[in-house]
Amino acid sequence: MMDQANSKVNGAKTRSKRGSIVIGSETDMNTEHFFVDKKVEQQQNDENGFDSTDVVFTCRKGLKATAPNQDSYVVARTDSFSIYAVFDGHGSDGHFVSNYVKNTLPRLIMQNDSFSDRSKRSDLLKSCFVQAQAMIEKKHSEKQFNASLAGCTSTVVLHDHELSKLWVAHVGDSGCCLGKKGPDGTFAKALTQDHKPDDPEEKKRVEEAGAVITYDGVNHRIFAKGKPYPGMNMTRALGDILAHKEAGVIAEPTVAEVPITAEDDLLLLCSDGVWEFLDCDQVVACVDKEETLKAGVDALAKLSWDSWMREEEESYSDDITIIAVKLSSATLTAESA
Repeated sequence: MMDQANSKVNGAKTRSKRGSIVIGSETDMNTEHFFVDKKVEQQQNDENGFDSTDVVFTCRKGLKATAPNQDSYVVARTDSFSIYAVFDGHGSDGHFVSNYVKNTLPRLIMQNDSFSDRSKRSDLLKSCFVQAQAMIEKKHSEKQFNASLAGCTSTVVLHDHELSKLWVAHVGDSGCCLGKKGPDGTFAKALTQDHKPDDPEEKKRVEEAGAVITYDGVNHRIFAKGKPYPGMNMTRALGDILAHKEAGVIAEPTVAEVPITAEDDLLLLCSDGVWEFLDCDQVVACVDKEETLKAGVDALAKLSWDSWMREEEESYSDDITIIAVKLSSATLTAESA
């Protein structure tokens, strides 16, 4: 599927230099080896090349004996903009859905006719998420994968280099934050808020759509009225067709426009495998204290893993995906962690 995405990007590059570098995760069916990094599926380079100091990413398989790594990620870069995105799959075919979204959603954004109109970027992102959902439903109907009770979260950051601005769009609980330099050191600022059933606005919306919310002692979960599904602990996602049709789940993201200031040093996108036990302050501090961005990402992945092992008595860990961007650098580059 990455080939299809790259063919679209290649066409854009000819017209407007969009997508001159694309790196994404490779879907694999490994269920035996844990805390191993997903391979890079394909790397497309132009003459600018990559550098390992400014964008680093890793995607580690969790301790799940019966499931492969269901997380996916993508980094796309041109001279004028970058796209960073993390997708966390769930359900039996969640890895197929997250991989499909990884290949599809950035392409929809970059190829949209309104892309160059910065005043329309927020609406563009919302429409592209909704369009991606329609495409998932089509692939489901064609039996490419089963998205009835499988889907993915999605956090996408569009970084306009020329304007020094971020557009952050997300559904679900793959979060994003900034590390900001202050007089007393680096501090964190969250850029996303999880879409959860106990959030008052989300709760009102899904209940008006017919959902029933229950609490299992750990998470609030949504169910279709009188049905044993979907049992999701989030109210927005891509895929999850029955949840969309019967329980009020939607694909439209929350979008934030974030100007980049002189104090903004670090951008972090992480799947729920990181956020389950760590908050923004802990995540930023872990990465910031290391000498290199790669060392910081490795340290954060290990801290996340150790948190899971301690909490779950070494019996389970979710998949762990991190994209870290050094915003203070003049030239944005990337390398697999």
